[in-house]
Amino acid sequence: MIALPNEVASWDYIANPANGPKQVLVLNVIEPLLELKADRTIEPLLAGSYTVSEDGTTYDFAIREATFHNGEPLTADDVVYSLKYNRTAEVGDVAQAFEAVKSIDKIDDRHVRVTLKRPSQSFLRGMTGPAGMVIPNDGAETLGTHPVGTGPYQFEADQPGVQATLTRYSNHWGEQPYFAKATFRFMTDENASVGALGAGDIDMVAALAGDGMLRVDSVSGQDGFDVTMPEVSRVTYLSLNADVEAFKDERVRQAIAHAIDRKAIIDGAYAGRQEATCFHDLPPMNKWKEGDCPYPYDPDRARELLDDAGISDLTLNFPYLNSGIYLDSVQILADQLKAVGITLDLVPMDIASYAESVVANREYQLTQIAGTQKTDAWVCPSGFFTGDCNRDFDTLLDEADRASDTEEWASLRREASEELSNRAYVIPIANISEEILHRSDLDGIESFSSHSEIDLRGMRWASSN
Repeated sequence: MIALPNEVASWDYIANPANGPKQVLVLNVIEPLLELKADRTIEPLLAGSYTVSEDGTTYDFAIREATFHNGEPLTADDVVYSLKYNRTAEVGDVAQAFEAVKSIDKIDDRHVRVTLKRPSQSFLRGMTGPAGMVIPNDGAETLGTHPVGTGPYQFEADQPGVQATLTRYSNHWGEQPYFAKATFRFMTDENASVGALGAGDIDMVAALAGDGMLRVDSVSGQDGFDVTMPEVSRVTYLSLNADVEAFKDERVRQAIAHAIDRKAIIDGAYAGRQEATCFHDLPPMNKWKEGDCPYPYDPDRARELLDDAGISDLTLNFPYLNSGIYLDSVQILADQLKAVGITLDLVPMDIASYAESVVANREYQLTQIAGTQKTDAWVCPSGFFTGDCNRDFDTLLDEADRASDTEEWASLRREASEELSNRAYVIPIANISEEILHRSDLDGIESFSSHSEIDLRGMRWASSN
């Protein structure tokens, strides 16, 4: 039994940008063509092998023999259908994988060819996650409520708002996982999750990043419990709606950025266990340094910018997710902004309401969110629900995608992250490592997560090794 911090409104990982669907489905239920390993190498997965043309524009995938959970065999038709469906994603970091794609074609029943208009660094990396995940032909119709894949676990049952259950799939093409059943329980109260672990009601608390972190040391120090610290997997940040008239003046956006004391937020909301950042950069390519920040904490400068903009009293609608990671941080943010003359009208929401109102329809002025979105999410036209379209930013990402080597790719992406921060419609606060609190006899917990998944494949009880 695994506790997750948020409910899942829809399992459609293309339409729903939240972490929940990916945490449960990636690698466990629905498999991508390729897999990104901890050493950052890319290996075949549902594609048993692949080849790339010399000019880097033609990818031929040989599809392994596998069977979907509905009993139907995997064919090239399913792969073509899935990639074309994934290509419809509006979330930038998924859509970016297909930016250079010219065509997706079936060669024969076991081979698929993807032809690019130009070489692309994003395409191959995209095939290791949601952009490359494969579902049955027409599987998108039920993806939101009952996802079907080829993974080692099949989706058994979903109690909305309560839990989701996976069961071992006996006809999986690969090695059978140890556990016959895995249940993910949705628990928005992190303290309650930690308490449930101590009481023996659950075996793992995944993705601790809020007030539950205050109890990590005391619980993990007890006999029978341990903590695993994964790599940075999320960034928490402020998102500003570009339709708000006041935000069209860059001085107002800069004032908000200068009003943010990251250290106070990390100490007060995350028990001092996260790392401050001024850049949305996943995975972090360079350690953040305070001198790099375009808008360091400076409340006097914030007040000065607001005065220059002719604003003496500004009230902003601030919806937020009513779960552990946000409960303390939004109040600290409200106090910091109030100190410079900005009042936040705090509106707590459950994840379904937030996804519909804020993410889908941009019915907000200012909000805090934490996500696994790569920098590409903020490309035009939507700017990942900011509504901001910055062509200079897009150009840098396009140049990075065309880069001939990974060093140039990383350098240009860093420039794009800096451009995003300078514009200040997105104001990063902290890199989030979501600590995993668990029974000490639970082995095989992965500290590396390529797409925020909770990889069940290698987990087992220590006594079974």
